[in-house]
Amino acid sequence: DMTAEPEIKPVSLGEDELSALRWLDCVTGELPPAQEREWWGAASVRQFGLFALRYNIAFAGYAAAALGMRGNCAEKATAGRILGNCIERMLRRDVWAYSQAKNYWGMKPWAPDPCYRENVMYTGHLLQLLALYECFTEDRKYWEKGFDFVWKDGRRAHYDVKRLIDVTVEQMRMNPSGGITCEPDLLFFPCNNHPHVALSLFSKLGHGDWTADARRWERWAVKHFFGPVFGGGALNIVQHVKSGIMYPRGHNA
Repeated sequence: DMTAEPEIKPVSLGEDELSALRWLDCVTGELPPAQEREWWGAASVRQFGLFALRYNIAFAGYAAAALGMRGNCAEKATAGRILGNCIERMLRRDVWAYSQAKNYWGMKPWAPDPCYRENVMYTGHLLQLLALYECFTEDRKYWEKGFDFVWKDGRRAHYDVKRLIDVTVEQMRMNPSGGITCEPDLLFFPCNNHPHVALSLFSKLGHGDWTADARRWERWAVKHFFGPVFGGGALNIVQHVKSGIMYPRGHNA
């Protein structure tokens, strides 16, 4: 029967994978100050580049999820704990403080909220980590109690998962592309994968259906990002929204 689903035989995690899971569990959790500086200090100096804390944290969580998908009950629980650790790290002020720079959103009426507009390079990863965390733990604390972004002067923005989804989807629907800008006026193709992965997971968890939003973005992205002029790859990496100009550089899609 060619239409039958292929049988997927589980493969136990190897010792190197188990070691990786233990390491991720260690370095994403609470660390003594010296180890905190050793593992996370170098990335915390500047948050505008490819080695910013948010990327290190998020991809640590994705690696744990990839291992946990194949793991036994104990290993899945470890992956869930790592994802929880990653979320708590993402909420630390030094991770999202870059968003309050004057040339970003620090002067906007919604400051110090790092999620309200643009900034999918942070909010998309946070949303995906939240979705994966619920998949592995079934814990709804981020839905029920939420979380706060607290600025240096005491101002705070309160969110829960539903509000973060609503703010994300609202931006998708108000933008002609169906995407969300990353940095001011810059629409990156890779960054928009993360909120759509998250929404797909939340849909499977029974929280809603965002299929139409995914299809709208996909149609627009394939039409506009496809076929870079220079640099190889399948898709252009970024568009300047106000001018409509596509940066003519390819990206490994």
